[in-house]
Amino acid sequence: EQEDLARWAIAAGLVPGESLYVGLRNGFQIQVRHFQRPAGDTHHR
Repeated sequence: EQEDLARWAIAAGLVPGESLYVGLRNGFQIQVRHFQRPAGDTHHR
């Protein structure tokens, strides 16, 4: 679920970015979400 993914990303120190829906020929849609590490954060968790 979207909210589960967002909670996981925030807990990992990532910042939610843009999302994009890609339509497929068979009628399905895929959502692509971008998460990034805050600027200056070089520590791995």
